[in-house]
Amino acid sequence: MRILLIILITSKYLFPVSGVITFNDGTKIEGDISNVSDKSISIIPMGLTFPEEIRMENVDSLKFSDGSLLVANNKLLYLYVNGEFLKPGTSINNKHTTKLGNLGGRICLDK
Repeated sequence: MRILLIILITSKYLFPVSGVITFNDGTKIEGDISNVSDKSISIIPMGLTFPEEIRMENVDSLKFSDGSLLVANNKLLYLYVNGEFLKPGTSINNKHTTKLGNLGGRICLDK
């Protein structure tokens, strides 16, 4: 039972989420969405094995299979990065934060 629970929890992060992209002209593409940024959407369309990058200005809406909207009326509502939903303008914090300052072109990593 424990193994089944672990598989269900990790499968959410291992596989992309299916969704439908509607373009400005009404054309729709269905496939697996792996990344949504403020500039583009990465999708693997049904029937293909490689991802396509679609520029955000061509997208009217993006709807996941569970009914959640990430893009509506050309407006980005949420980002989708590494299996997480983020509000636009939210920085993605890794283990280290990169700061650029007056260090003569050097990058300083805070721990």
